[in-house]
Amino acid sequence: MIIKTADSIHEHIQQLEYISSLDLASSQLSQVRLWLKSLKHDYQVEQNSAYFIDHHFGDRNDWAIIHQLRLWQGSYLIQPSHLLINTHLQCFFFKSKSFHPGLTITNDGTFQVVSPKGYRIIESPLTQNEKQKAALSTFIANKGIQARKLFKPINPMFIDSVLVPSSSFIRRPQRSQLNVNHIIHADQIAEFIDTQQASLPEAKDKVSSKKLKQFAETLTSYHSPVQADYFQRLGITQSKEIKTKPESQYQCAKCNIDISETVARFCLKHVQRFKGKKYCYSCQQFYSI
Repeated sequence: MIIKTADSIHEHIQQLEYISSLDLASSQLSQVRLWLKSLKHDYQVEQNSAYFIDHHFGDRNDWAIIHQLRLWQGSYLIQPSHLLINTHLQCFFFKSKSFHPGLTITNDGTFQVVSPKGYRIIESPLTQNEKQKAALSTFIANKGIQARKLFKPINPMFIDSVLVPSSSFIRRPQRSQLNVNHIIHADQIAEFIDTQQASLPEAKDKVSSKKLKQFAETLTSYHSPVQADYFQRLGITQSKEIKTKPESQYQCAKCNIDISETVARFCLKHVQRFKGKKYCYSCQQFYSI
């Protein structure tokens, strides 16, 4: 059962596209374009992994699926791309990563990705997962989130993995003390879970699907969505007048301020939403998606 899907990025894209139509400094415009590219790419990577998860486990009542969960443990952000929990409270913590064209792991446990200047060393994604997994366990304990069987609480067990797009290669070391089998392609999720479950001690305690759902929904209730605050991040205040490019020949149908051709085209592209009229970014918020 799917408890939570990924948050929509529509508002983020809409705000960034609007900001890109303003008379920005070249450095600001480059940053906006980078945010847009990264946002769309990361969303697609996570959606690709979500497809395989939902295909194999979405219709099963003995599994609860939470996509794109964001939890704050103090000032520390816990952010699994996908969390799968079964009725034994075995929690599979997946983090989607994009390594293009691929990831190389050396014999000494160094992680490298290809860059324009050669290989670039990155922090171990397995170490990152360990930190996140431990923080999630602490979060659940601190919030008192429990699932019980006959008044006895069942302690969650955490298993983690790093998901890499199927189009990217993974070069593993021939001889290494580091276990890199938890770095897999996204289309291997079902096989990975089956393998892990076969190697785990036999779980005797089990909760009902109803209690599993309650556990997952309680955890999800603490989700903190990403705020679309790009104006603030760029140091642009919406309260003050923001001049659009002088060649603009379009006006907002609600407040009559000038809008750029990019914003006007956006409105005309979404005829059902704006009824063929053109609105500035602020006034667009009054019309449902």
